[in-house]
Amino acid sequence: MDSGLTYWRSSYTVNGWLFIFDTAAGFDSAVKNAPYGDPAFFKFPTYNGAADSKIPVFSDGVWTDTWCMDDGAVPVVGGKYAPDGSGAPGVTTSGGSKYTARIAIDRHANHTINISYVDGHAANTKIRDIWTQQQWNAIYRPPATPSATIPNWNLLPQ
Repeated sequence: MDSGLTYWRSSYTVNGWLFIFDTAAGFDSAVKNAPYGDPAFFKFPTYNGAADSKIPVFSDGVWTDTWCMDDGAVPVVGGKYAPDGSGAPGVTTSGGSKYTARIAIDRHANHTINISYVDGHAANTKIRDIWTQQQWNAIYRPPATPSATIPNWNLLPQ
C-alpha cells in the first residue's frame, strides 16, 4: 500500500526495553532518549526463568527499535489499518503510545509477524498478540480490554 508518506524502513526491530541501563558503563544514552526514562521499565523480573519465553528480543518491524506499551497505537492511514506500517506514528514521530505501530505490520500469512524471545525460541505471532501475549518491559501488563485502551484496535485484522 502506497500511502504517499516518506519514511525510513527496517526489516527487524529490537525490543528497546532490553537496552542496558548502566550509567557507570556509559550506556545510559539510550535510556535518556527512550520514551520512558524510568529505570523500573528496564528491570525484568527474571532471566533464565519461565518469563523468558514471553520477553521479545527481535521481531519483524519497520524501524530499528520499539518501546511497546499496553496502549500502543495501531498503524492507520485514511482511517484504515496500514498493514505495511505506513503512517505508523512511531515510524516518523516519537511518543510513548506510538512505538507498537512499528511492529504491528502484516508481514506474514494470517496477519502475523515473527518474534524471537530471550529463551532462544522464535514464534509466528498474530498481530493482536503483540499487545496481549508478550512481556515487553518489566512492568508491562497486557490490557484486560484491548478495545478500550488501544487506539484503533477494532481496525486490526482478526
